[in-house]
Amino acid sequence: MNKPFCRGPNIVIGNDFIRLKETDTKLTYGELRSVSIRNARVHRAGLLFILAGVAALVLILWLFLYAIIGLGNDTANPASHAIFYRKHGISLVLFLFIGGPVFIVSKTRKYFKKYPMLVIRWGSRDFRIKIADLDKNADELRMFFDGKKTH
Repeated sequence: MNKPFCRGPNIVIGNDFIRLKETDTKLTYGELRSVSIRNARVHRAGLLFILAGVAALVLILWLFLYAIIGLGNDTANPASHAIFYRKHGISLVLFLFIGGPVFIVSKTRKYFKKYPMLVIRWGSRDFRIKIADLDKNADELRMFFDGKKTH
């Protein structure tokens, strides 16, 4: 039996195949669409959370602009009501308008960092694993996959 090129906790990379342990999938290099090494997020679902955070950020900034316009206006819109003329109301509104975006950006950076990853794509699926979890470095993996034939 041939010794595999790389054996990690979730993947075995051999000369003729790649075996994903968690789904028990064995793929030949002809079945793969691409194999790349790049900075990426661990899960693609994190992108949805980032987009939701950006939408919340836009909403908060729109409300902030609405409140600023209402303070300088004498019309009967909700932003010109008494809550904005009291000290406690202004403090709360400024905390939400300034603290909200800071909170969203800090959580996005903390939980959805990019790492050097080995990204394997086949069909409409992909598999991502941190290079730090493997026993090889990025240059060795890149040289190994340059010699393999993928679609």
